[in-house]
Order: sequence, then C-alpha cells, then structure tokens
Amino acid sequence: MKAERERQREEARKAKELEKARAAQERENKKREAQLDKERKAEEKRKAAEDKRREKELAKALLQQERAAGRKGRSAADGGPIHHHHGPPDDLDLEMEALLVRARATAAAQAAARGLDPSAVEPVVPPRPEFPPPYLMMQPAFPPELDGGLGIGLIEAWGFTTGFCDLLGVPGFSMEALLSALFQGSSSPLLGLVHIILLRQAQADMEEAHATGVLQSPQPHLMDKALVTAAQRLEAAWAWGLDPDLWRAHLGPLTWPEVLRQTAIAGGAGGSRVPVKQHTTEGVGLDPAEAGLGSSRKGKRFRAPKGAAGFEGEDVVSGWVGDGPLKLQLPVRFGEGTWMSAAWRVLAVAGPEGLPVPEVVRQIAIHGYRNLGTSKNPEASVTGALSRDILFVRLKPGTYALQSIVTYHQRMHAAGKTPVVEAPQGTPAPAGGAAAGMDVDGHHEDDSDDEEESDDEEVIARAPEDPPDAEPWVTTLKHHSYDTLTLTQRLDALLWLIGVVVDGPGVRMRLEAREREVAALKKQLQEDNRADKKRRQDEAAARAKAAAEAAQQRLEDLQRAQAAGETVAPEAMAAAEAAARALTAAVGGLPGTATVAASRAATPVPAAAAAAAAGTPPSAAGGQPNQTQQQQQ
Repeated sequence: MKAERERQREEARKAKELEKARAAQERENKKREAQLDKERKAEEKRKAAEDKRREKELAKALLQQERAAGRKGRSAADGGPIHHHHGPPDDLDLEMEALLVRARATAAAQAAARGLDPSAVEPVVPPRPEFPPPYLMMQPAFPPELDGGLGIGLIEAWGFTTGFCDLLGVPGFSMEALLSALFQGSSSPLLGLVHIILLRQAQADMEEAHATGVLQSPQPHLMDKALVTAAQRLEAAWAWGLDPDLWRAHLGPLTWPEVLRQTAIAGGAGGSRVPVKQHTTEGVGLDPAEAGLGSSRKGKRFRAPKGAAGFEGEDVVSGWVGDGPLKLQLPVRFGEGTWMSAAWRVLAVAGPEGLPVPEVVRQIAIHGYRNLGTSKNPEASVTGALSRDILFVRLKPGTYALQSIVTYHQRMHAAGKTPVVEAPQGTPAPAGGAAAGMDVDGHHEDDSDDEEESDDEEVIARAPEDPPDAEPWVTTLKHHSYDTLTLTQRLDALLWLIGVVVDGPGVRMRLEAREREVAALKKQLQEDNRADKKRRQDEAAARAKAAAEAAQQRLEDLQRAQAAGETVAPEAMAAAEAAARALTAAVGGLPGTATVAASRAATPVPAAAAAAAAGTPPSAAGGQPNQTQQQQQ
C-alpha cells in the first residue's frame, strides 16, 4: 500500500510538472506571437512610410519634369523646338510652333534664292499677334470710370449684398443702382441702408463674441478665430476710447459715416494705436518708486495693457508714507456713476485677492454705485473698463484687483510687515438701483452723460499726424466728410465692411443653420420618397393579389362545374389555369407577397378535394376534361 501511494504521489507530481511545463510553453508561445505581431505591425508601418516617401519622391520628380518642360518651352520660344511631354499642348505653344515653322520656311526660301546653305540664314521669329484679334471688335466690360479694378470690386460688393440679402435683410437691387449710389454718396438712401445693416451686423458680432468670454480663456489661440477676432475688435474700440453703445443708439441715415469711421479705427483700418504717455506724479501722490508701488521693487511685476490709461500710484493719497498704512483715494478722472468709479470702489475693499467680474457687477448693484440698466451686458462693460486702465490688474482670467493694493501687499510681505489698507474716505453710497427716466426713444435719460464721462475716463495720446499704415479712406474720414471720398475710396470702405461681416461669426452661423435646414429637408424628402415607393409597392401587391384570387376563384368555379357534370370548354379551362398560374407567380415575385403565394399554393382546390373524396383520379376530375366529356357522351 505504501509503494502504491508513493507511486500515485510521483505520478501526481509528474502530472503537475507537466502541466506547469505546458502552461510555460503556452505563455512562451503567446509571447512569441505578440512579438511577431508587433514586428509585423512595425514592418507594415515601415512599408507605409516607405510608400509615402516614394510617392513624395515621384511627385517631386514629376514636378521637376514639368519645370524642365516649361524651361524647354521657353527656350523653344527663342528659336528651339517645342516638345509636349505632359498633356495636350497649349494654344500659345501651338501658335509659337506655327510662327517658328513659318519663320524657318521663309529663311529657307531666302537662302535658296541667294544660293546659300539654308543653315546659314537665321530664321527671324515675328512677334506674337495681338490677342484678342482686332477684327473681333471686343468692347470693354466696364465703362472708363471703372478702370483699375473698380469693376471687379463693384462686382464683389454687389455679389455679396445680393447673395446674402435674405440673411442680412438687404433689399435686392441691381449693379447699376449700387454704382449710382456710390456716385451719389452719403445722400443715397440705398447706400446708407446697406452701410447701416452691415454696421449693425458687425457690432452684433463683436458684442456677442465678447459676451461668450472667449478672451477670458487661458488659451484663446485654441478658440474659434472668428470669435476671438470679433471680441478683440470690441476691446480695441474700448481701448481707443470709443463707445459701441453710442453706435447702436445713434446709428442712422445721417450718422453712419461717423460710425463707419470709428468701426474702422477699432478694426485696425485706421492704423496702430499710439501708446499712452506716462504722466508725472506731482500733486497726486508720491512717486511710485518712492512709495513702493513701482516695478523696481521685488515681487511680481504687473505689466499695464498696451495703451492703458493712467499711471501707477494715481489712486494713492498725496503725502502717503510708504511704510505706513496704504491710503487710497478715488482718482479725479473717474467720474461719478461711471464703470471705472464703481469698479474701483468695489475693488478698493476687496483686498489683494481681487474679485471675479460677475461678483464686481453684483457688488456694484448692491451698493448702487451705478445703474446697471444702462448697459446691455454689464459684465462685458466692466471687463472692458478694467482691462484698459493701469490702476487695475488681472490676477487670472476674469478676476481683477487694484494694482496699488496688490503691489503694496507684496512689498509689506517681503519686508516681514503686516499690510494695512485704510478704506477710501468720502465714498458716497447712492440709493441702490435709483430709477432713471426714459426718453421718447426708450433710452435712459442719463445715458448720454454717463457715456460722455466714460469717454473722459481715459487720457489717450493722439498721434500728431496720421499713422502710415492707415487706410486712405479712413484717413480722409478723420478730417473730412464722406462725400469728399473718391469713388475708389468709397468702394474700398464698403468692401472693408463686407470683409468684417464675412469674417464675423454671425453670417457663418446663419449659413451653417441654413445648411442644416437643407440637410434636414433633403433627409425628409428621401424618407417621403421611400414611403411613397413602399405605398406604391403595397398597392401593386394588393392589386396583383386580388387579380390572382379572382383567377383562382374562376378556376375553382370551372372545376366545380366540371365535377358536377356540366359541360366546360377545354379552352376556357386551359385559359383559367394559365391565368391562375401566371398571376400566382406574379404575386409571389412581389415584395411582401411570398407568404400569400405560398399559402395559396399549399391550399388544395375544392375540385381536387372532391375528386379525392369520391375516389376519382385527379386527372379524371380536372386534369383531362376532354376524356371525361367523351365518357359522359
């Protein structure tokens, strides 16, 4: 028994070792297969790269051959032969070949007349004939006053306004009407209507793009380029000290040239904006370097936006000692009730951490620093106001603080001292949300005053002369009226405005919506066509089924009459059987009727059933009616 147990244990041990060896072999096989698969994929990738490289080399070789053929053609134009290696010959090449053949024949004839060797006389190739030939008497496409590209520009402007008339709401008009309007100038109702509609669309694109917060994104270069460009155009308008709200409020038949000029300046057509000149700090406070608010101190350096208004330390109380508590005062250039004044009051008590723009707007509404009803988008107005003044610093996207407070806290922490900021003195707190009256046009009565104060918030250094990179028509509009523009400048202004609208997101979104509608309509039409086809097939199947049933019923009636001993003509029986078979086969071939035909074929006819019940062969009952009739006779 002991030897038997030892033998069993040895067999179990050997079986276990064999199982381990088998598992190890399987793992090795799987590893080898994975390695082979990896090598195979690498080889396929290498072959694909090699094929791609060969295709590039082939394309490069073909390009070189084409260039060589072009050089040969140009050399043949100087007297050498012309060879066409790729594609059909060009008309100019054929014309040059004919001229060369004619010149060589003339040279050979002259050599033969003089008794000289034909190779001794050089052929003289005549110049190419005028194209188009004068005998065609072709007329210019445009009148003389539209030479120099004016005709092409007129076609572009007219093509856009008529092609997108339903999207923009522009009434249809002819090219002659547009040309007449350009000649007439600002007094033309049609030209004014076109400019007003395009300016409204451009401003709507700017405001809607800026309201999306695309500029607050940490990576605006990855956002939609059309949205970023439109939003930056609105930021540029604020930086220039322009007010887009006034554009919307006063845009009309008499004011559209001025709105066009300001829009062009904001869009960069008026040249680069001159940066703000730094002002001295006499009479306002200590020098920023002495007060510890300048960039010469240690700590994070905040760069003012390009062209920002104001100067560092402007909101610090005059005579403030740099090591004491920070004393702030509202800058005198911040008018009461403006966005600058309201935002400064809120951020003055917010500390170095600052506040997000929505919270700034909420605090302004709570304390009643400004009536929010005067702005279509308060967040956008606050962002534009804070981003173009040096007294405010953006800590992170959408969050702003006072630069004086942030720099002061950095300096005090670096010195190991506790920063203390005293609340601004004399800060009035008007009643929250004081209602403002409305004029007959639906605007607030204090809109014009607030906006004029907003215009005075920034001290922009104007250039003593016009920028060299400004468009000529914008430069002319800065100093003269629209009617002083030449026809070329008027057309250039219209084309520039059309380009702004085309590059904006509004037209593109409308076109995309139209494409989606067309796709949905096409899909609906396809579904309707399929449903109509299915309905026609069902109707055809129903008619075929009814005809088959009628033919089968006719055959059964004849068979019953024949079984009852009545006389049935053989031709009628044969015709009924053929009709029944043909219609049954036709019904079986139609979609959705195969089951009907199968059930009809599987159902025994009453005549066959009666013959089976009477013991009569089927051939006697209906298969051979002529023999039955002979027996009965």
